[in-house]
This record gives sequence, C-alpha cells and structure tokens, in this order.
Amino acid sequence: MTNNTTNAYKGGYTTCDLDHPHYSMIYTKAKVIPDNKIITGPVFLNIEDVTLPVFLPFGLFPNKKGRNSGILIPSYGESANRGFYFENGGYYFGISDYMDLEVRGDIYTHGSYAIKPALAYKKRYKYSGNFSFNYALNKTGTEGTPDFSKSKDFSIRWTHSQDPQGKTKQYFFGKR
Repeated sequence: MTNNTTNAYKGGYTTCDLDHPHYSMIYTKAKVIPDNKIITGPVFLNIEDVTLPVFLPFGLFPNKKGRNSGILIPSYGESANRGFYFENGGYYFGISDYMDLEVRGDIYTHGSYAIKPALAYKKRYKYSGNFSFNYALNKTGTEGTPDFSKSKDFSIRWTHSQDPQGKTKQYFFGKR
C-alpha cells in the first residue's frame, strides 16, 4: 500500500525481545504504519500462550524506535472543598537516553490549580537524580463565604546521587 503501510491478518504485538515472547496482545486484523503505529481491531491479552478473556475493542500501539513523548492521562474526581478535578494530567518528553521531563498539572472547578514539572537524569555507572518544581494556588470553599480561603504553595526539590558501582573520587582537605 502507499507509504509502505501493510495490512496484517492474525498477529500479535509485544515489547518482549525473546524469540518466543512471554506476553502479547493478539489480533485478527491490523494496519501497520512503519515507524509510526499499529492500529488493530479487537485485541486479546495472551500470557505464556494462554489467551485470556480480557480484550479491548481496538488497539493503537506505538511502532517507533527510540524515545517517545506523549500525553499523561489525568485522574478525575470530586473534592468536597475544591470541586470536581483533573489531577496529574500532562505531557511526557523523552528528551534523550539520559534525560526526561514530565510536566503535570491539576485543575479544580472552584479555581484551584497546580503545575508540577519534574526532570529526571541518569548517566549509567556515574550518577542519577531528579529536579522538581511545584506551584499551586489553592482555593477552598465558596468565594464570598466565611469558609473561603486562598493560599499558594511552592516547592523545589533536587536529589542527586553518585552510583556506587562507578569510580569513586576521594578528596582530602587538611594536613596528612
């Protein structure tokens, strides 16, 4: 087909690298768009060659090599003081093999919100760490009533650690 797109019949999708994978999502028909995605009809979960009665009406699987970025699905609910909400929704940026960034946020119907970016980094056998920044505007209660309050929260956190398997540098200060 155009753009090297392929139609497939009776196959499976897995992220297991073995010749005989431990698990897969099996399908009866699919459209494979190279270096982009796989779109399927109904998919069933298959673990150790046993097809489970767990299925999805369709499948949309990534088919890209390397790091990928994408949407982080929020949780939703209702808070007695702040109203209905979406929490921890956002976007994930796969910057490189050594670094990634998550930008998450919360939003409430009474006007509260939060933004929570977090950067993680790792150099194998050397060091790893993360840096996060949180800012929130909290409004509780109904505006114009005595139980209404408004506050701002702010935090910065940075953790960094050396890998004990890497070479250790020793520093000495003073006389020997």
